[in-house]
Amino acid sequence: MSRPAVVKALWGAAVLVLVAGCSSGGTEDRPGTAPPTSASASATASASPSGSATAPAGGRVAVTGTLTEGLKSPWGLAELPGGDLLVSSRDERTITKVDGRTGAKTSLGEVPGVVPGGEGGLMGLAVRDGWVYAYLTAESDNRIVRMRYGGAEGDRLGVPQPVLTGIPKGVVHNGGRIAFGPDRMLYAG
Repeated sequence: MSRPAVVKALWGAAVLVLVAGCSSGGTEDRPGTAPPTSASASATASASPSGSATAPAGGRVAVTGTLTEGLKSPWGLAELPGGDLLVSSRDERTITKVDGRTGAKTSLGEVPGVVPGGEGGLMGLAVRDGWVYAYLTAESDNRIVRMRYGGAEGDRLGVPQPVLTGIPKGVVHNGGRIAFGPDRMLYAG
């Protein structure tokens, strides 16, 4: 294998390790491992060839195919309680809710204050206790905001409230991944 190919392979492995390190830590997300045996364990179901999936009541849905298509510049992804997903569009400044079973899309609206360009825009998403947290590029900086979201049919995102501002922005390499750790703290990369 040539040196550039080895370097690419090592970078790919490093990215996978970092992503795995940001996971919930539960074994139910890792192939080949048994799920927890407690009563609160999440069940897993496989997707049908069409990309839809079903899960036991209160269970987690594992999709092994394409769940939905037609999203423009999808970047951030966050799972809602119940298995639906929120997807940010970096360039469109929007957040879309994707039904975790059918793949049906519902626009939750445009996030005000996002200034997309280069590798910046509406990026990472995280969900906690009725709030959607978003990492975004604004006119003068990158920042993390939070918006209320109830999750019921017809709900839309609330007005963004700053959580952290003044993160330097650039044309490239703005970062933008966010996740809650097991300590319930919000981490940004």
